[in-house]
Amino acid sequence: MTNPTKTFLFLAGLSTLMLLVGYGLMGRQGLLLGFSLAISLNFFIYFYSENRLSGIFAGREIEGRDPWKLNTLIQKIAFEAKIPPPRLLLIPIETPTAFSIGRTWNTARIVVSEGLLNTLDESEVHAVMAHEISHIKKLDTLSFGVASALAGALLSGASLLDGVFHWIFRSRNASTGFFTAAMAPLAALVLRLTVQSVSDYEADEFAAASVGDPEILASSLWKLRAYASTKPVKVPPSTAHLFVVNPLTMRGTNRYFHTQPSVESRIEKLIGRYPI
Repeated sequence: MTNPTKTFLFLAGLSTLMLLVGYGLMGRQGLLLGFSLAISLNFFIYFYSENRLSGIFAGREIEGRDPWKLNTLIQKIAFEAKIPPPRLLLIPIETPTAFSIGRTWNTARIVVSEGLLNTLDESEVHAVMAHEISHIKKLDTLSFGVASALAGALLSGASLLDGVFHWIFRSRNASTGFFTAAMAPLAALVLRLTVQSVSDYEADEFAAASVGDPEILASSLWKLRAYASTKPVKVPPSTAHLFVVNPLTMRGTNRYFHTQPSVESRIEKLIGRYPI
């Protein structure tokens, strides 16, 4: 089952639940209300998901000739994948990382940190870009965005409640609010229900074939994981699954949002051993 199919089934199930609850509570009027809410939710999630991510991770577009020759590289890999070349955005983050967003091939973008271009060599950058293009080709990015919007909505609601009732549930030792801590496992479950973890293995396989040596991608993942551990990037937990390597630490509620396969298992699947 592909990620878009899994996401479609999840949204269909959620919409059906709205219809049943509406009918059970208010009869035909409730059914109509549930239908209206379901249509509005699906429309909002589909269009809002990409705009939300674009707002969170605003970067400078890399156009024309660039010093890293990224556009040339992206055109080459996109030609191999038989999709239009995605746009490239550069974000001023020292930690090496990358991810992709977009509902369709034509709106897809790959977001790259300055740290990645300054840390990895050309072949390793190639491997990471190929990994992201594989996600775009299979429209995993659509599912990633929808899942992020759903999980983000749950966490935002919990954060709002924490702000309203902080005087009741306040704890000097707690770094996370009561409602956020309670909602985090559910938000993480939404991510697991709408996104297949196997998609990272498939993207790794494509990247290894594109760069011509699985050892190169394995080395890239190893470095990215090391930097994520020592210089973690502060991102909303609902977006962590977008990244080629999860940027979150395992502290607090962040541990729930490590929904991707571990770097160890990905490297072992690539080259048959771990560590490198």
